[in-house]
Amino acid sequence: MTPDCKKNLIKILRENFNITVGMCGDGANDCAALKEAHVGLSLSEAEASIAAPFTTSIYEIKMFINLLSEGRCALVTSFQSFKWMAM
Repeated sequence: MTPDCKKNLIKILRENFNITVGMCGDGANDCAALKEAHVGLSLSEAEASIAAPFTTSIYEIKMFINLLSEGRCALVTSFQSFKWMAM
């Protein structure tokens, strides 16, 4: 796929189907799609790492699962901290 096709696909999934979209990319051709996705993970330290909100130095797609679980843990911790401060 071309970079524009990747970006358009993610945009269509987000807007028309109301789907939360995650994107993994490893090159410069993935930059636009990484920015368009709800969660973008760069699997390189080159051009795509600048565009992506998250970057990993381990170049395996299973790192996306780690990213999601760490994000969920951070969200739960924030909620619990807010509840504690409110109490």
